[in-house]
Amino acid sequence: MTVESNKFGDHIAGDHLVTRDSNEQSFDGDRAAMPMKDVATNFRWIYPSARSHSKDCVLAFRHFVAPGEEVGVFYSDAAPSIKLACREVGWRQNTSVAYVSKSNAVAERNLRSVLEGTRVNLEQAGLHHSYWSYASWHWCMAHNIQDHPEIKSPWELRFGEKFKGPNIPFGAHIDYWTGPKLKPKKDLRFDPASNPGIFLGYAMQPGFIWRNEFLVASLKDLMEKYFNESVQVVRVNQLTVPDGPFVYPLKGRYKAIREGLYESLSLEAPPDPKKMDAQTIEDLVSLRGKRSSQGLWRVKRNLSN
Repeated sequence: MTVESNKFGDHIAGDHLVTRDSNEQSFDGDRAAMPMKDVATNFRWIYPSARSHSKDCVLAFRHFVAPGEEVGVFYSDAAPSIKLACREVGWRQNTSVAYVSKSNAVAERNLRSVLEGTRVNLEQAGLHHSYWSYASWHWCMAHNIQDHPEIKSPWELRFGEKFKGPNIPFGAHIDYWTGPKLKPKKDLRFDPASNPGIFLGYAMQPGFIWRNEFLVASLKDLMEKYFNESVQVVRVNQLTVPDGPFVYPLKGRYKAIREGLYESLSLEAPPDPKKMDAQTIEDLVSLRGKRSSQGLWRVKRNLSN
C-alpha cells in the first residue's frame, strides 16, 4: 500500500532494536531502542530504553511528535508493545509481515543507517561501545541538521528554518562551563573557569524544542577512567570549540587498544587533557619503549570488553 507523504507526520516508520546480551547494553542500562523516521522530511531520531515496553514507546511517540502535529499512519512491525502504544496515543498503525523485511523497508533501512552511523561515531570519538545511546542520538541530530547548498535539511523541512545551534562532531574536543553550582568542589578558586571535555550531543526536549543545552563529558574524567568505565555526562549551556580543525583527543587511546599496543604504553604519568592539542595520544604511543615500565598508564582493565 502506498502512503502519501507530503508533510511531517503523514507517514512515520519505526522498529525495535534489541541488544543481544548484557555486554551490549549502554552505560545507562539501555538494552533496546526504537529508531524512528518521518518519510516526508527524512527526520530521524532514536529512543534507547531498558526494555521495549509499551510505556517506553508512548514516551518515544510523544517526544518525536510535538503537540499539534498530526500523524497520518505509523508503520512498524506487529510488536504488542507498539500496538498498545499506538492505541494509547491514537495513531493509526499499519504493520509489516513478520520476517519479511521488505514489508517494512523504510524502518529496516533506517535501522541499518542508524546502526552504521553509531558505529562510525564511536570509532571517530574513540569511546567504548557502551556509549552507543549518545552516539546514536548524535548521529540522528547530525543527519537532521546537515547543511547542503542545494538541499534543505530534514530540520528545515520540518520546522521551516535551519537549526540555530552549532554542528559539532561526536567526540570532538570542546571547552565547557558548568556554572558555580555544578563546578567540582575540588577545583581551586583560581583554576580556569572552563573545563576541557568532549562533545556528545544536544539535549532535546519533546517536540525537539532546543534550549541551547549540550551533552558533554569531562576529558579529565575520561582520561583517568579505564576504557570500559563510564563517566558522568552533563548538560551545559555554554561551550566553545578550539580554533583550527576538530580534534578527537580519545582516538589515539582507542587506536592503541585496537592495535594491541596497550601493554607497550609505558608512561610516567597520565597525559594532561589541557595539553591534548599540543601532545596527542598518538605522540605518546610513539614513545613506547623509551620510558620505564613504572607508572603504566591504565588505559583499560579488560581488553576483552
